Parts: sequence; structure tokens; C-alpha cells
Amino acid sequence: MKTINFFNCFHNGDMFVSKEFIRQIVAELPEFNFGYYHLNHFKTTKDLEIKHLGPAPFKENLKFVEDGETLNVNTWIGAYQKIHTSEPPHFWNGGINYICLYDTWSYIFERINSYFGLDLKIKESPNDYIPTINYSLFDLTSCDTFLTERKDTKKILFSNGRAMSGQSFNEDMSSIIMYFASKYPQYDFICTKKFETESNNIFFTDDIFSNVNEIDEIKAPWNDREIQNCDLNEISYLSRSCDAIIGKNSGPFIYCMTKENFLTPNKCIISFNRDMEDSLGYGVDLECEYIFSNTFEYQSVINIIEESLCLL
Repeated sequence: MKTINFFNCFHNGDMFVSKEFIRQIVAELPEFNFGYYHLNHFKTTKDLEIKHLGPAPFKENLKFVEDGETLNVNTWIGAYQKIHTSEPPHFWNGGINYICLYDTWSYIFERINSYFGLDLKIKESPNDYIPTINYSLFDLTSCDTFLTERKDTKKILFSNGRAMSGQSFNEDMSSIIMYFASKYPQYDFICTKKFETESNNIFFTDDIFSNVNEIDEIKAPWNDREIQNCDLNEISYLSRSCDAIIGKNSGPFIYCMTKENFLTPNKCIISFNRDMEDSLGYGVDLECEYIFSNTFEYQSVINIIEESLCLL
């Protein structure tokens, strides 16, 4: 049987942004086998409903690996950019965004068509490929309980953990969160990374999703830790009920950059990254309020966030 295996040697966010392209290919080729080589938790690709094959046995900068009736396709956008590979064609518009992803996957569709004699057609717009998640595949009971208990408060989600890429800032955000929690006691501040606090309006996703305990016994080569207690999809689900989402290009923040959040009026998303072109709201249609900042100087960050909070 003909097979397409996708592979990615990098992190959760690198894989998330290509989900809708893969979903289309899988849906339109029901007679094919599909698999995904990656080093991350199997839940990151669970709603694509294709087999998790474990770590990729291919070099990170290869675009395609041909093997008879099997075509292996690299989903890492960097493999198609000149800074990582000398093999043309290259796709680069100054950053990592859906315009660049759309151009890259248009080429991938062409390569799949050529290899298997198919006629896959890319959709009309990059907007068609902003990710969605099938939340019904995940245990959201604890999140629903939390949201019911806190239904009368506005919620601010901080993706305050370490970003794996050089696109973002890695300064600690705990003092910023503490400032706002003290000044705005009527709001709930939900954080994706724990820190010491006695504030009764600061909550942590680790606690909200403490029941999430599926474990995949694989190692992440960049820090040699076990991939466990993956709650990225659950955090994304929680973000739908948050009035503001604030963060950098870490996994939890990227998983909140869904079509539903982008198209929700009055929701505020604040992205702190070095370049606008590396923010996923760049170049696509938005109905939310999307704010980009390329500074992480303490008072500037306070001012940017506070201006938005005052309008909630």
C-alpha cells in the first residue's frame, strides 16, 4: 500500500502549525497509509488520527526521503529555507508565518502529486490552514470544572514558560504576572509555568490539568527529559474561555493560536517576539485584537499589557 510518513525533528510548535495541511492530505487520500515520525508526546498529533512512529530516522534538513511506495515528508518549515539547506526551491518571506507555510506546503502538495500521480489541490488562502483541534479526543473534565467554578471572572492566560526557539524572549514573566494579579484582583491569571506565589487569583495549568497523565516513554534530545503529562491541547481548550492570551512562541502559546481564537471578537492576543513575521497572526485575517511587540523591557511589557487589560 502507498504510504506517506511525515517527520519533524523539532518541537511542539513546529509541528502544530502544519496540522491543517496534513489533515487535508489524510482526508483526501483514504487509500493511503499515514504515519508521523516525531520526538514529542503522541498527544500532539492525536487528533490527526495517524500513527505515531517515534523519533525520525532522517536528517532534519532533508525535505523528502523516497523509499519505493513510501514518501517521507519533512513538516519542519526550516528545511525549506535557504538558511538551513542549499537545495532549492526555498520559501522565505522573512519569518515563520502562514504565508510562508502556505507557499511551502503548496510545493509539498506538488511533490506528493508528482511522486504518486495525484491531483491534490491547495486551498485558496493561508487562512484555510490556521489550525483547529478536535477537543473531543481529550479529557477536559478538570478544565470544565475549573471554568464552572470561575465562571464569573475574566481570565488572562499567560504562556510564561521557556520558548525553545530563538524567535522569542526567554526572560522570566513571574514578576509581571504578580504585578497584574495584585493590581487586578477581580481577574484570574492562569499560567503555564509554576512559580512561587501566595496570590489567590493566580492559577497554574499544571494544577488544573493534574489528571492528565498519559506518558510516552521517549526522550527529548534537547534536554533528555521524558515527555509526559502533555497538556497542550487542554491548554488550548482552556484558552477559548480566556479574555486575553499573552506569551511568546512557546508550545502552549502556539497551541492557543487557533482559528477559533483568531476569529473571536473582543479576545486579546499579545505576542512578544523578535520579529513580526515570526508571529502567527502575521498576514492572516483576524477578528481578535492581535498585538505584537518586539521588546521585552519590563516597563514596556507592563504598559502594553495594561492598556489591553483596561479595555476588557
